[in-house]
Amino acid sequence: ETACGVGGVWLIATGAAFFTGATTAGYVLGGVMAAMATLVATTHICIPSIVYGLLFDRKQAQPA
Repeated sequence: ETACGVGGVWLIATGAAFFTGATTAGYVLGGVMAAMATLVATTHICIPSIVYGLLFDRKQAQPA
């Protein structure tokens, strides 16, 4: 769920970059998205989910 939300916002930002003429930023954002999608598809490691969990999932950070 989290990764899809991050990916959706990322795609909107990529589209907005191209729409406003910031093609370099659009290509960088798109390239990073493609690299992350490849990483997830080949290794099942999702960097956005890991970052989100570290930032917002406080129950994992507490000792048991």
